[in-house]
Amino acid sequence: MYDKPGTSESSQPNLVTFAGAQRFTKLGIQAPSGTRAIINNKNIMIGRTGIYELDEEIAIESLRFVRPAKYQIDTAAIKQAEETGAGLMLSSEEARAAALADLNRTYPNIPKEITDPNFISYWDSYIDIQNNYMNTSYEEGSLEY
Repeated sequence: MYDKPGTSESSQPNLVTFAGAQRFTKLGIQAPSGTRAIINNKNIMIGRTGIYELDEEIAIESLRFVRPAKYQIDTAAIKQAEETGAGLMLSSEEARAAALADLNRTYPNIPKEITDPNFISYWDSYIDIQNNYMNTSYEEGSLEY
């Protein structure tokens, strides 16, 4: 009754009527964290403690547990995502390296003192290169990878 694959939430048995009652007035659930249930058509999720309790005089007329989805690993899709992500990160790193090389050609002596007239322009350019690196295809590739 409970283990049919692909059963929807609404087809799971109402445990209140299954127990032969019209309603529960108190409820205590002990289950693994993340377990989902539907109480009176409201979704709840069991928290980190693994315990959910309702002590008040609440009329619980419907209690169903949501069956977790079973996933199958798609190794081909995973490999493709890894390759795509690695390629995006690599191309972004190459663009960053080229931009830093251009910056270093423009400023052969990196300004290290704030009194240097090139200090602000050099470091503003450097920060822009780093921000562009992180906000372009590198981040997208990292998420894909």
